[in-house]
Amino acid sequence: MIRNMRRSNPNTGLIVFWVKLQQRGYIRSISGLYRVLICSGKMAVKLPNPKYITKPYEQMKYPGQHIQIDMKFVPSVCIIGEAKDKKFYQYTEIDEYSRYRYLEAFEEHSTIFFCDVSKTFNQSISICY
Repeated sequence: MIRNMRRSNPNTGLIVFWVKLQQRGYIRSISGLYRVLICSGKMAVKLPNPKYITKPYEQMKYPGQHIQIDMKFVPSVCIIGEAKDKKFYQYTEIDEYSRYRYLEAFEEHSTIFFCDVSKTFNQSISICY
């Protein structure tokens, strides 16, 4: 039974193979199955993982070509003084050409406001160059 099942499931792992055998009437333990597979040389061969090929980094050609934008909630522990009871969101924008970073905290959190912040950042890049 083991030989026939291994022929139809050559790469199946030990536990899955044992469960499939049990469904067909196999009553021995998993350790017994392991010993039989090792002795007969029929253990599943683990196929190697395919090698990861990295993509080349695209170098930016001018300022503002590609901008990374991040928005995160500022925890209340970090806020002191008069603004203690308010919620703030930190907007961070990084220009990939110059690595110029613009960050600022705002109380508002919406997509329309996010577009306004992006326009402000683009204006500040053009001032730098």
